[in-house]
This record gives sequence, structure tokens and C-alpha cells, in this order.
Amino acid sequence: MAFSYLQKILCQSRTKCCNISNPKFILKELEGIPKLKKVEIIGASKDYFLFKIDCPQTIKILDKSVENINKTCDYAIFYIKENKLCATLCELKSDSPKQKTYFYQLSISKIIVEAIFKIVKLKKDVEFGKIKQILLCTNYPRSRLSKSGIHGNKNVHYNEIDIDNHKLSFNVIVCRNNQQIHINQFT
Repeated sequence: MAFSYLQKILCQSRTKCCNISNPKFILKELEGIPKLKKVEIIGASKDYFLFKIDCPQTIKILDKSVENINKTCDYAIFYIKENKLCATLCELKSDSPKQKTYFYQLSISKIIVEAIFKIVKLKKDVEFGKIKQILLCTNYPRSRLSKSGIHGNKNVHYNEIDIDNHKLSFNVIVCRNNQQIHINQFT
């Protein structure tokens, strides 16, 4: 019930549903000339809801001239896990991304998703699970990683960074353009 309400309240032009009858969706980077243009997420065996967060309308209330507060990550994937509404934030970057850039994009996006969850809670009796954060990139220096090769996959890594006295914990998936990645890496 909360899942369908979430789909109802979010902008329909920025959403896509994925489930067992439509088991894949594509994350695309549309800005600039990126090396990592798209990643295909496959293997959905239950309902997932993809939301394009990175859009000029997302945080119009904030002044664009203030550094690092007016950008969000590219996508949020919403799903139900253990009867809880969960989300995974996804940011696509090419090569060795700048930590401060994706730190703020993922952190601000998490705040936005937490606010969306609270809006859903106003109308629906629902529990919330984790909000995971994933950086997808073509290259990531091993020297920056906290833990390498998690989930039995040498291309999935765990990292924690601390910027301006705020900590961010996230997974890093090193991938190539047009790569297929199983949904289990995101949930």
C-alpha cells in the first residue's frame, strides 16, 4: 500500500517501475560527455520503483550559487524489504570522482528521500528500512577504500569518508559503460 502511494506522489515523468514481468531498468548519465553513460540493472524478482532525483526541480528552494548544496545523486531505487520501505541512492561517475562532489550529492539525496518517507508516513502506516548509497564509476582508487570485494564480488567495495565533520558510508561498484549489474548488488 505504501509502495503504490509512493509511486502516486512522485512525479510520473521521472519514474519507472520494474518487476518480474519487466525485470530490468537502465540508469543513464545525461550530463556532459561521461565515460559511464549507462548501466543496466537486471534480475528484478519483485517490485522496484526507479526515481530520477537529479533534476533542476528537485531542490529549487536552494540558492544555486552556494557550493555543494544544489546537486543530488542521479537515481533512487525504492523497494520493499522485510516489510519495510527501503531506498538505494545511485550516483554515476566516470573515472576517479572527486570525493567532495559525490559526498554532497549522496548526502543531500538521502535527506530528500528521508523527507519523501516522512510524507508517505503522513498517509500510510509504514516502517522504513535502510537508505543505501552506491557510487557507480569506471575507476576508483583502491587507496580510498575502507573494505574491498564485499558481497563476494571483487568489483563491489565499501567505503566511508568524512568531510566537514560528516560521515558518509557507501558502496562503490566499479563498472564499465553498458554493463549489466544484478539488482541484488543494490538492495
